Order: sequence, then structure tokens, then C-alpha cells
Amino acid sequence: MPTRVFSCGSNACGQLSLTHTDDAHTFSETQWSLPPPRDAKLIKIACGGNHTLALFDDGDLWGCGSGSKGQLGESGSRTAFKRIELAVDGIEAMDLYRVVDVGCTWESSFVVLRHSGNDGDGGTNEDDILLSMGSNDFGILGRDPMRSQPDKPYGRVDLTQVADTAKTLTRGRRPPIKIRQLHTGVNHIILILSLYTPVDQNHTDEEIIVGWGAARHGQLGVPPSSKSQTLLSQPTIIRVQPPDTKPGPVRVQTMALGNQHSVILVEDGTVQSFGSNRKSQLMQTPSTNPSSHIRDVACTWNGTYIHAQSPPEPEDWSRWSIEGGGSNTYCQLATPDTSVTSRIVEFPFSQSSRRLVKVVCGSEHILALFESVQEAGAEGETEVWGWGWNEHGNLGLGHTKDVSEPVCIWPQRDSKGQDVEKGRVVGVWAGCGTSWIAVESNQESLPSSLP
Repeated sequence: MPTRVFSCGSNACGQLSLTHTDDAHTFSETQWSLPPPRDAKLIKIACGGNHTLALFDDGDLWGCGSGSKGQLGESGSRTAFKRIELAVDGIEAMDLYRVVDVGCTWESSFVVLRHSGNDGDGGTNEDDILLSMGSNDFGILGRDPMRSQPDKPYGRVDLTQVADTAKTLTRGRRPPIKIRQLHTGVNHIILILSLYTPVDQNHTDEEIIVGWGAARHGQLGVPPSSKSQTLLSQPTIIRVQPPDTKPGPVRVQTMALGNQHSVILVEDGTVQSFGSNRKSQLMQTPSTNPSSHIRDVACTWNGTYIHAQSPPEPEDWSRWSIEGGGSNTYCQLATPDTSVTSRIVEFPFSQSSRRLVKVVCGSEHILALFESVQEAGAEGETEVWGWGWNEHGNLGLGHTKDVSEPVCIWPQRDSKGQDVEKGRVVGVWAGCGTSWIAVESNQESLPSSLP
């Protein structure tokens, strides 16, 4: 079934892929320089300050918005999505590599390449490759910002030094590096690396957490044998302390990065956060129900949001909650009371009527994807609710006033309450004053006429 992508919000550089540079206060369908493959699935939208990347499951990478700092590679600035062709020095057989993940900081982009032989259990001896491109503020490209920059738009981040410090060795050498997760903030980046030993060599999987970029507020933790620094321009190991009750290696389920803080969800269900706490954004386990099962974490620039499931039945999807902590200057905590720094978000419907699928955060606004509860085996209808900062119309409501309580922003409805667009929401993302919704629909995309 074809996927259609809709966007709204800030658009000064064409980052919404709408073929113009005016802000969009309602959701509009994105435009593409060429039609994406019909059988490809959109798996990620990554947003910088004024640029956007779109990744499909076949490895196709597209970009739009500002390319003034090289953050779109050699594509330059575009007001509609254009395919990004990668050509990297030192990699002769690019056709053997596939893009598997992407991320954006303010004016930079990151691309994870994986050798085709690494997709199966057998593995190869090829490392995953991380490409960086764009502005090198705070050393975010993984190299010293004071040194001269290469002429090529793409640089390869050297991850071998941190990997070589790992204890796991295979036949006298370290196993291949696998980039398991890529997380980006405004000016810092954190990776979860796995050193993967193939099955036929007594499979092990050692995990390393590394980060670099802006570090003044401790958002990269405390580097070993190092005093507090304003930035780290080289990948540096981040030490995560195991809980007192569970000593041993810590394995990360997922992470989220704000502007000056970072949050880690550990596989045992605990949350660790570090960095600036000026807005009370450093949250741990849910304060209202410490025994909740935490499913996910998300961050605005100055806030943290925890998607939790209440016991004793963690698989009862109706027992969900969203707890937010941090700044409420723009109603990010879904209340007009700006003095509040932590609360459970309240919705105008019964929890048992909907399953919470996903929570995503933009710079200072929040989106939540829900599915209505149906009989076993039946798909429910999908809705997207949002609240918070709305200066650029990034909640798609047709105005620019901040929204102090959750409102349904998708599906869009006409004056008679009828859905304007039909289809099932299969993806939701939020950026710097932008919102994105992917919908599977039998309706064909509208034809576009691009320059």
C-alpha cells in the first residue's frame, strides 16, 4: 500500500519539502523530485535546524531544506526531497553498502552504512561506517573544529580507537563494529556500538556507548580521566553506572537527547539522565508510580517524557501513561501553569479506548500516536494528538498559538467532522518546529510539478 507523507510547521529553507519556503500551519503532502519506489517503506525522518532527511528501508536516502553547510552532501539546498547519492573516498564498492540509519544535529547530518554481508547471522569482518557532513560546530563531525576541513562533503568518523579499547578479541583482533543505535541532539551525538563476533566464532556481543560534540553541561557524561570540557571532537566512551541491585554490564534499550541533556533507558527498565537540569528535565523512574514498566523515552530541547505501562499487567495496553518533566514555558507539559515542572499528561478520553503506540518530541512540542482498541486481531483506527509550542503552526491546527492541552491533530477533519485524508498512520516524527506524519492509503499522491 502506498505511503504518503504530510508535514507542517517551520519552512524558511524548504525543510518541509513542499516546493516553497512559507511556513505551513496545516498538514500538506510532501513533494519529491522523483517518485519514491512504491514498494519501499519510509522508516525514518530526521530533522536538523533547517534541513530534513528521509530514509527508506531499501537504503534510499533523500534530503531537503538548507544545504548551505554541506549537510545534504553534494545535493545543495532543495525545497523538495531529492535523492542523496553517496560517494565516499576509500570505499570503492559503494554498491555493497546500504544506508541503515540517519540522524541530524542543527546544521549537520549523519549516515550509517552497513556492508551487505553484515545483514545475516554469519556476519563479515567489515565495520559499519558512520559518515558525517555539514557544519563542524562543537566538533560534531567527529574531528577537531580548529583543523582544516576536507574538500569532500562527506567525512568518515573514526570509531576504531574506542572499539580497540574493548576487551573482546577474536583470534587476536577485535570483532567488527556494528552501530546499533544513533541518537542526536542539537549539538551532540551518542552511539550504541556492538562489537559483533559471528556465530561460528562463539558469538558474543559487547556494547559500547560513545558520544561527542557539545559537552559543557555534562550531556556526554563524565569522560574517563578527563575534566569537564566545552566540547569533545573525538568519539569518547560514556560510562553508565549499573544499578546497585544489578551489577555488571549495562545494556541500553534506547536513548533520547535534548539540547543540553541526555536520557538512557536501560534494558532493566531503569532510566538514567545526565546533563543540564536547569529546567528540571533530568528524570529517572516515573515519580508517580515507580513500579511502572517503562517502554520508551523522548526529549524536547528542555524536557523529558517517559512512556510507561502500569503493572501488574504490562501487556494490558490500556494501562499507559506519559509523564513529562522540564520546561513548561510553551505548555510542553500540557498545562497553562508555567510553574509546573513535572506531571502526568491528561487526555480527554478513557485510557481503555486507545493504545499508546509512540511518543515523539520536537524542539518544544510533543506528538503522541494512538490506535483505538478493537477486538483481538483487528486493526484499530489511528490518531495523532499534540500539544506545546506552536509558533510556526507545527501542530497543523491552522493557527500559531501554543496549545496547553492535548488535541487531536490527525486525521484532519472538515467543518462537518469528516476525515479529509483516509489511511492508517504508520509513522510520526517531530523536528525543530516541524511535524511529520506518514500514512498508508489506497489514495494516490497528488501529482507534483517540480522545478
